[in-house]
Amino acid sequence: MASAEVIVKIVKRNITVTREVEKVGLKIENLLRELGINPISVVVFKNGVIVTEDDLAKPGDVIEVYAVSPGG
Repeated sequence: MASAEVIVKIVKRNITVTREVEKVGLKIENLLRELGINPISVVVFKNGVIVTEDDLAKPGDVIEVYAVSPGG
């Protein structure tokens, strides 16, 4: 992985899709929107720690995106 990339893992219904993106220095919210993901419908972890949409994606970060399922 080049140092200017962020790894994004999108987890939905026990299926994980991993993408390497060059979108660094963006707010998590903007990164999600660029990937076509509604920030309101997910929970995001950065390097194993839950974060808000205002956190920044930095080079080398691993972003995990989990879809929220209404009704439990």
